[in-house]
Amino acid sequence: MEKPALTKICVLQGSKIIPLDKQDIVLVYVKDKDVYVRTQAGEYAIALTMQEIEKILSEQNFLRVHRQYLVNLDKVSEIIPWFHGSYLLRMTDSRSEEVPVSRNKIKELKSIMGLK
Repeated sequence: MEKPALTKICVLQGSKIIPLDKQDIVLVYVKDKDVYVRTQAGEYAIALTMQEIEKILSEQNFLRVHRQYLVNLDKVSEIIPWFHGSYLLRMTDSRSEEVPVSRNKIKELKSIMGLK
């Protein structure tokens, strides 16, 4: 019997475990070797590696655009041309986070987003 597809991902807030809907995630990032999940409501530590969370979110509309960032493409508010043909993604979180797109991910991003 197959396991049902998970629609939630658990994050840590102090001593509490909070289940978040995957579609509420704006971005996942690494800071000082720790992995964090950001939603509109807040920012949470997660007890998974970036590779593990990337695998969990791979069937959703998420793309690893940089070694340190995994973004929900549905939560991109602007794509800003940057230097050397690169881009910054402005996200819809409360901080309007600007996420760099690494050079080796530009082609994939352009293809997914319908850019020429």
